[in-house]
Amino acid sequence: REVHKGQYFNSPTFKALGEEGFLRFWPNGFYNKTQCPRVFQDAQSNRGGDRKSCWCAIALMMPAGTHLRIRLFVGDQSSDVVEVYWDGPAMSKQLWMPEAKRPEDLSELFVGVEVLKNFRQLRPREAVPKGSWQ
Repeated sequence: REVHKGQYFNSPTFKALGEEGFLRFWPNGFYNKTQCPRVFQDAQSNRGGDRKSCWCAIALMMPAGTHLRIRLFVGDQSSDVVEVYWDGPAMSKQLWMPEAKRPEDLSELFVGVEVLKNFRQLRPREAVPKGSWQ
């Protein structure tokens, strides 16, 4: 199936350090041709690392309240390690656009996330409801 610029597909859900989420991958660029002029009209604005010419983008999608330290990767390129707190549908730090040029052969392209720390992981006895017998 053809995936146009600005369109994405989702990975199957998976668990990482006790949290369930999925990857969202834009294989032909995050922005479509009508978004680029509108989003990037002010060349002086800081788009937080977003680049209109980037060939792909990847994001980790997690439920609100999740707080992780992660690194995303596409092929042999990887993002900086970032600490991300999900508080709703907005994407900023959990979205990454690699700087490398599009590889010629995409047949064996790997994308993924390395989850380095879960800041909200429960410690022993934190999961016990108040008032329950211990």
